[in-house]
Amino acid sequence: MQIVSYIGLCVDYLDETLLSLRWLYNHHSMATMDDEKERTFRPVIPDSSRIDLSRFKKKQGDEPDFIPHNKGGRDHMAHMFVFTGAMWVGGFMGGGAYGFMEGWRAAKTPSFKVRMNSVLNSVSKRGSKVANVLGVIAYLHTGFSWAGNVLEIEDKTGSQWAVPATAGFLTGGLYKSTAAPRTAILAAVLGSASSCVYSVGSSYVYEAIFGRKGRY
Repeated sequence: MQIVSYIGLCVDYLDETLLSLRWLYNHHSMATMDDEKERTFRPVIPDSSRIDLSRFKKKQGDEPDFIPHNKGGRDHMAHMFVFTGAMWVGGFMGGGAYGFMEGWRAAKTPSFKVRMNSVLNSVSKRGSKVANVLGVIAYLHTGFSWAGNVLEIEDKTGSQWAVPATAGFLTGGLYKSTAAPRTAILAAVLGSASSCVYSVGSSYVYEAIFGRKGRY
């Protein structure tokens, strides 16, 4: 009988313990839900009814707004980086190809290692030289073209050849300014002619590639 009474007391104690644990669990769950509700993001929509939209309307007599437009298709900095980089890479590839053939033929022995050494020396010499020349010319040309556009030479002269001819002339003359005067003048004339040819040819290339008018 004592054992039965003891078991009954243990069962009652377990029931009370389970009820206490269930109450604690329910209380904790309700508190957690309240915290989540408090932490939930609630966007605040501003009241736009007080904004007077009539203040943003243009008044009569105001001058129209103009969007900056570049006839070259790009701004000066973008055109300078693209043109200079393309000319440098093209010059290095062309000069490197010539240096490869020159180094391969100039090898003193038919040994592969000797020929590769000669080829690498010629490629680095010819490629870097041609690339630097074309890169400097491209940089000067884009700079003078930008100056011509800023000074509005084309609008003032009424000729579309004014800017490319002037930019090419100044580029060739400045690049060969350390040589004899006759050489500098010849370089200026050739630079002006090359710039005009580029101005016409680039328009056709730009239209053929991108399908619209402009200058590359």
